[in-house]
Amino acid sequence: MAIPYRPPRRELGERVYALLDDKGARWTSIDSLAFAEAGEPTFSPLLIWIGVEPKSLTYEPANTKAEAVTSSLVQVGFNGFEIGFHQSVISRPILGL
Repeated sequence: MAIPYRPPRRELGERVYALLDDKGARWTSIDSLAFAEAGEPTFSPLLIWIGVEPKSLTYEPANTKAEAVTSSLVQVGFNGFEIGFHQSVISRPILGL
């Protein structure tokens, strides 16, 4: 039995951020996570959680970008995930405080 090709995580991340850049998304972070409940044997589906600058993405454009990311990842054999967006601000710590 052949093992299906699964692109490395770095390649997947690069596909996502390149697509978001191409679509003009003002993204700040891309995280992958899954949720679990105590005592439950399984996790939720993988969530690719994309942070965007506050007030930079409305509902319809978010759906369009999520569909584009999903399609791009499915094309390379990655599936079983969901896409979510959240507002995110990245700040750098001030050293010496």
